[in-house]
Amino acid sequence: MSELLFVYGTLQSVFTNPMARLLHEQAHLLGRATAQGGLYDLGDYPGMIRSELAADQVVGEVYEMPANSSLLEQLDQYEGLNEHYPKPWEYTREHITIQLRKVPLTAWAYLYQWSLTNRPRIAHGDYVRWCRG
Repeated sequence: MSELLFVYGTLQSVFTNPMARLLHEQAHLLGRATAQGGLYDLGDYPGMIRSELAADQVVGEVYEMPANSSLLEQLDQYEGLNEHYPKPWEYTREHITIQLRKVPLTAWAYLYQWSLTNRPRIAHGDYVRWCRG
């Protein structure tokens, strides 16, 4: 059975880093989606946190992951979710509710866990737009 993955940062299809290319090559891009949450600029990448406020929306893409693939485990490694990194990890991979063409779906997402002190909030929730200034 395939699973969905919501990406909101440097794994989106407009980026050309090796992991974004791997995701785009091995998974099926279903389209742009949104998730309820807050988005922060962490320097070279963003971090998303949960939010209870309906107005807090993060813009990203949703991918259908291939069944029986190691792709999620490779992405976990990329996001630092493994025994080689000290806990608490910077991110956790959790199921969240997303909206894809106004249809609610459950997808995996990487949620930020560390302090957000002195980290600018991306109020409009769109990292690609933030990067383009």
